[in-house]
Amino acid sequence: MPATTPASFRAFKYDRRIFTVVNPSPVEWLPGNVVVDPENSLDLRDLRKALWAVGRAPEMAYMLRSSHAESRFFSRLVIDKGKSLPIVEVDGIWTVQEALRASWSRLEGSLLYIWGILSAKTARLPEARFPDPDPYWALPQDMGYMGRHKSRSAVVHALWKLRDAMFLLAARCSMAIALSNFLPNTSQGSLASVPPWQRILMQAGANSTWIDELNQSLISDLSPGLRVGAFICPTHGDMFTEWINHVPCMIKANLPVYIYWPTYSDDYAVVWDKIVAEFPCLRPYRPSSVDVPEVPLSNEEHLARDRHGRPYVVNPQNSFRWDQLPGAVSDRISIAPAADASPQEVTENIPHGQGQRSGESFEQFRARQAAQVETLEKKETADARQ
Repeated sequence: MPATTPASFRAFKYDRRIFTVVNPSPVEWLPGNVVVDPENSLDLRDLRKALWAVGRAPEMAYMLRSSHAESRFFSRLVIDKGKSLPIVEVDGIWTVQEALRASWSRLEGSLLYIWGILSAKTARLPEARFPDPDPYWALPQDMGYMGRHKSRSAVVHALWKLRDAMFLLAARCSMAIALSNFLPNTSQGSLASVPPWQRILMQAGANSTWIDELNQSLISDLSPGLRVGAFICPTHGDMFTEWINHVPCMIKANLPVYIYWPTYSDDYAVVWDKIVAEFPCLRPYRPSSVDVPEVPLSNEEHLARDRHGRPYVVNPQNSFRWDQLPGAVSDRISIAPAADASPQEVTENIPHGQGQRSGESFEQFRARQAAQVETLEKKETADARQ
């Protein structure tokens, strides 16, 4: 594929770390904790923001910032919180209402049909190759919404997991549509001006009315500002993004791409040069220096509870606005490792999540959080007594 003009980008510093964001917008995400098992750790609220891309579920970057529910494709996934959940109990067995199960099954089948055709056509592209042969989020059918359950809580859990998986399957289709833009256009006549994904589906015999409906949905819309994007770590280690070859596709699809540039030594420029030598697609977005605008760090934390009532400590600082940043920092920030430390031993300045302090291990972070939860719970109890 011919070379394209590099996308626009900006650089910022947060918690002594340098990032460039490709396809910037007025409001940007800040890095959170790395999640290596997203299916067991995340829900739809978490998936509405940019996360660290490690190995699993590359389609998370294609999630929309807000709901798909305005389209016919996803209106059936809307569950009115003011009404009872669509579940029934017969002789101690709990299930989702039959008509709704059938509707969701048809939706899943339609999305799998799109994915199957488009992924088969794009599978040989360099941007479509992932180290894991099946890196994607589990399918909705694996979440149990078609099954029979022995308790109400089990079927409710299946409902929410289904919703998450269906939106991720739609994001996977958006990723396939983005990949189709890297295919050479060998069509002639009227087909030459048709978007590649539409041409592929037409040639596969898909119904034209159905293709038109898909074209009007947000699944095929790759406009700027719609999707969450991802944080990319180009340095080898536990946080390494295993599929940086896919980054050009994300950039072309107008996703915000947050690239981490380590500054753990005075030779940060040498480290950056090694990164772009290994991954040439990142070269246009290499910072020229560490003299970039800095996002002020907030240590404000409060106690929150998940939908199961379990407490956890939250730092509400998860985004920033460019127009609220102070001017560019004038002092160079670089943190040198110990003279006898090998690159593998320099761990104090690798990326870490919100609320996790530089130099603090994950175990220390969790222990400190547990102590904070205990303190805040005691305060809540004391306040309630007054």
